[in-house]
Amino acid sequence: MKIAVIIIGRLDFVSQENLELNKRLLKNCDIFIHSSDEYKLKAFDLNPVSVVLTKDDKYDCVIDTFHKIYRNEILHQKETYHNVKHYDPNFNRIIQWIRYEESLKTFNLENYDVVLKWRTDIPKIKGPANEYLKEFSTRYENFEEFFKSNYNSKYFYMNNDLYFAGSLEKMKNCSFFHRINDFIAKKEEDYEYDTNLLEKCNLKAGKFKWLDSSTKHFDFLFTSESAMIINNLQNNLIMKSFTD
Repeated sequence: MKIAVIIIGRLDFVSQENLELNKRLLKNCDIFIHSSDEYKLKAFDLNPVSVVLTKDDKYDCVIDTFHKIYRNEILHQKETYHNVKHYDPNFNRIIQWIRYEESLKTFNLENYDVVLKWRTDIPKIKGPANEYLKEFSTRYENFEEFFKSNYNSKYFYMNNDLYFAGSLEKMKNCSFFHRINDFIAKKEEDYEYDTNLLEKCNLKAGKFKWLDSSTKHFDFLFTSESAMIINNLQNNLIMKSFTD
């Protein structure tokens, strides 16, 4: 089985122990990196097949543009939530989806059985993400073992928007920067999708509870986790956890 791994943006291994964990989990995979010049040296720690490095500030103008387009919504946020800590446009989270979409277009991934989008610094992320990774890395020696034993190409596997995998077609269907405006300044309840499909998903795979916006303890104009789930549902992707 041929496995391609896309790593985008930040390349932070946190510790030598975590670097070794990355190497173990990604053994026998072909690695493709789309990052910035800041991580030029770290990019080659994983012996990648191909690397794209951009200027550190390449996407600043894109984020500035979104701030201009949605200036009225941002002003409304400030007026409404000025006494609340957790509100923000959150537009910096869009950059990962730009890099992801560019990776799918730039790298030659056609001959791979499965594509994994990976993040190298999971241990430093607060919440259950690190616990899921510990569970996965205890159960499997590496992703190759998982894909050879428990992978079903009918499904799309994910741990929120941190790491996810599927066939190249499904990975392309997960990409949504080309319609990013569909997911800005809207409530989760504003979207239509097949609820029967939702029932087939493993809710452990993502922040499905945020499809009810009243469960969110913050107000962002762009919520990456919700946007990903809604986009996937609209593209008929059945989402499963890596540790089902």
